Amino acid sequence: MKRNAIMEESRKLITPEIKQSVDFSIDIANRIFDILEMKKLKQKDLANLMGKSEAEISKWLKGTHNFNVDTILKIQAILGEDIIQVVKTSKFVEVINWTDRLTIVVSGKDTSTSNSNNVEEAA
Repeated sequence: MKRNAIMEESRKLITPEIKQSVDFSIDIANRIFDILEMKKLKQKDLANLMGKSEAEISKWLKGTHNFNVDTILKIQAILGEDIIQVVKTSKFVEVINWTDRLTIVVSGKDTSTSNSNNVEEAA
């Protein structure tokens, strides 16, 4: 099969970051599509629920739409399902005891040091 030389040159210019962005957009679109399918809804139903045109929802589900956080949150609220899950960590530092040694809790783990400026972080 003969390939278009201009397209082949363009493909060489795609950075890993751009590829990752496109792949992520496709993953988001696929997740929305899966939720619609699971709930036995159509693109038209989502369009009506969101106050959007069916054509706009169709563009979103092609996987090239650059979703913003507000749109994703609105879709999640309407469909009642997570589209993206953010891993939350609760790192905190708490000084428990200051006498001849310093005891620090980082992320729920105890790290004890002598009274110095070197405090290790417990992973």
